Amino acid sequence: MYRGDSTSYSNQILTFNNEKVYRGDSTSYSNLIATIRDGKVYQGDSTSYSNLIATIRNGKVYRGDSTSYSNLIATTDGGEASGAAAAVFIILM
Repeated sequence: MYRGDSTSYSNQILTFNNEKVYRGDSTSYSNLIATIRDGKVYQGDSTSYSNLIATIRNGKVYRGDSTSYSNLIATTDGGEASGAAAAVFIILM
């Protein structure tokens, strides 16, 4: 994921690699932000329910384990990958 309309290495915000999301262009454990598994976004390297941040379903991002409209925090134009990007972007804000 890049800042603005850039695809330049210097504007890279996030890297997605093997269910993991890292800051910038790094895949170092010290830059690990989130783990994405089965439509769920977890904080850091965890897949524990206690570290569940968001649920992604049908291009929509919900807070925690909910898929209730009252917990809808973002809508994307794509599936799980764009939902994951939206969820992580929201975390960083």
